Amino acid sequence: GAIILEQMEVLIRQTLEEAKESKITKEDAQLVQDRMSHQFFDSSPCYLHEIWSPTSISKSFPNSDWSGFSRSAYYLGSAFSLSLWNLGTFSLHRPRQLWRNMEDSLCRHQVYAYSTADMLSDSYRVEQLIETRRSKGIDVSVLKYEDSGHCTLFRDHEEEYLKTVHTALRNSIERAGGSK
Repeated sequence: GAIILEQMEVLIRQTLEEAKESKITKEDAQLVQDRMSHQFFDSSPCYLHEIWSPTSISKSFPNSDWSGFSRSAYYLGSAFSLSLWNLGTFSLHRPRQLWRNMEDSLCRHQVYAYSTADMLSDSYRVEQLIETRRSKGIDVSVLKYEDSGHCTLFRDHEEEYLKTVHTALRNSIERAGGSK
């Protein structure tokens, strides 16, 4: 999800700042930018590493009913494929490019929900991103855990997670001029 948002922002920035027509009009770009003022990241953005490991991929599927051999084959194949794709498409700088764009996001209000136990989302990098965003005056809320895998925050901490989501939505509606 964060990669799609990042690419939408790149397109908006190019359209508005570089004063060139692209795949969207300036009016559409401005409309999308105005509506992208609030974001909620769950177990993301993942800090993309150049080489993926089977361990990190296996942690993102903690409840698989596959046999041990099938899981191992899938994880090894996935890690190899992702690493080969990254190298084969000359995307070695893509992780750093994504992160720079995330640091300069157009969004003014963000919530980051993550866990230090998540093998795909590098919590140290997410914390650096949070500090960078805050230093730029961005309103950032954080929901941090020490015990959840990738995309398992809702399952592991449902009550607090839902409270955070509801608070973020309520704040978003109030900032947009809506009723409580």
